[in-house]
Amino acid sequence: MIKPSSLSFISAFVHNIHLPCLLDTGATHSFIHTSIVRRLRNVSITNIKQRFTLADGNTNVNIIGIVHLNLRIGQITTPISDFISKSLSHLCILGQYWLNKYSVDICQSTQQVIIHTAELSVTIPMDHRINQHHFPLKSTIAIIIPPQHERIIELQSPISSSPQVIFRPNRVLQSHNLVAIPNALISIDKYRTYTTVVNPTNRVCRIPINTMIGTFTIPPPKAS
Repeated sequence: MIKPSSLSFISAFVHNIHLPCLLDTGATHSFIHTSIVRRLRNVSITNIKQRFTLADGNTNVNIIGIVHLNLRIGQITTPISDFISKSLSHLCILGQYWLNKYSVDICQSTQQVIIHTAELSVTIPMDHRINQHHFPLKSTIAIIIPPQHERIIELQSPISSSPQVIFRPNRVLQSHNLVAIPNALISIDKYRTYTTVVNPTNRVCRIPINTMIGTFTIPPPKAS
């Protein structure tokens, strides 16, 4: 049974390549980045051209193939079919199909993940280096801010949901456009979140759609 949770990472081996894998209960399928697939040998790949729409109904992920892999976690090795994409925010994302198939129990209270197969179960700790992973947040529409005004803008997240993340604005964007964007603690729901952009200048500020407004990291778990 998958319990609702904040973002969780585990360490796994994909064909002997050690990867931190994101457990995303909001993603139906599992995905792997093209940069990892290029390092793999003797794997079965089906070439396809497909576009997935994520749960928010707006975010698209372009798929270039399906790769059939062995995923080793602790004492368990499971077969998995991952969709290949170069537009992922993370190297490996494990979605609902895999999580449900192996009755994965994500225990935030103990910071552990339990994985079940027909033969055995394995309990592993979460990867506590989650605050090292930086995820981009991009504008969902073109933004126009009049002089001496501020706007609350919607941002697109590569992750489905999290109750609290640490947002840091794009400093290059701020310097180039002469806008102010605050650091903040924000929440993500259905691949969406919001931030404020202030235009203190005497000219109109224009920010194109799909501009990276900033990045976020996940706060490390609190010590017991």
